[in-house]
Amino acid sequence: MFPQTVVKSDLTDNKLIQECMVFAFYLTGVKPTEYVIDKYKQGNQSGNFLITSRFDNILLKFAVFHPSATRIADTYSRIFYRNSLIQRKLILILAILECSSPAYKYFDKPEASNKLSFVLKTFWVGIYFIFMFFASLIFLLPLQILTRIVERFSQNRNTN
Repeated sequence: MFPQTVVKSDLTDNKLIQECMVFAFYLTGVKPTEYVIDKYKQGNQSGNFLITSRFDNILLKFAVFHPSATRIADTYSRIFYRNSLIQRKLILILAILECSSPAYKYFDKPEASNKLSFVLKTFWVGIYFIFMFFASLIFLLPLQILTRIVERFSQNRNTN
């Protein structure tokens, strides 16, 4: 693997609020409360949320653009980039949402009332995941390859 460089994170309140709004809507379909936003900001200031590569930075900016972009970034990073900043941030907001009102209702409700609806819902989720997987490959794999090439080139250039 390529060595990773740590880039100073740009944690302004507006960027963190935007992240929180997009990620909460992606996970629950509702706007976060002030409590959720405050806890998200606190979590980002106290946790391990440094940008470790150029691709982390690109992936985060892409994900914050829209909840659909977050889904694509989440799908890609879940498979190809598990230790990414986006995964850590989504885990943080998920933990906050799970124990806050009214978003906890989204996680506590039963998914299906009978076996047929469960099977149909599972089938739909699988098809949708496959679609998102291929969309993520088209959009993000070339970017990851390109950023690794650029990082490697700049590291070789700096050592010479």
